[in-house]
Amino acid sequence: MSPDGQWIGFETGSGDLRMVSILGGPAVDLALVPFISQGASWGREDLIVSGSVGGGLYRLSRDAGEPQALTTPVADPARLIELRDAFAAVRNGTLDGTASGSGAVEYDAGAFSILMAADTAPASRP
Repeated sequence: MSPDGQWIGFETGSGDLRMVSILGGPAVDLALVPFISQGASWGREDLIVSGSVGGGLYRLSRDAGEPQALTTPVADPARLIELRDAFAAVRNGTLDGTASGSGAVEYDAGAFSILMAADTAPASRP
């Protein structure tokens, strides 16, 4: 769901990120991605964090521009959840290029930081 509640974002079977208005109409591109998306979180300020197949987590913008890599490749980026601005949990990957395991990154005031690293898979509940 978009921050303003007017759009529903979704991932297609081919991994593209698209959105559709809550009022109906055709689906349109949400963000241009040069990779196959695997899970995404749409936070405030139209910040989109997406996992990629065979890659890491990326920051995307609806206003175009190149995706910004946030992490090194992760094995299972599909567990992305939005809590405050943007919170992405990953499992069995590398957050900072130095250690493997689970962890989380957070977007706050224009910067991303590693919140935690752990050895078990993170779980989320609605």
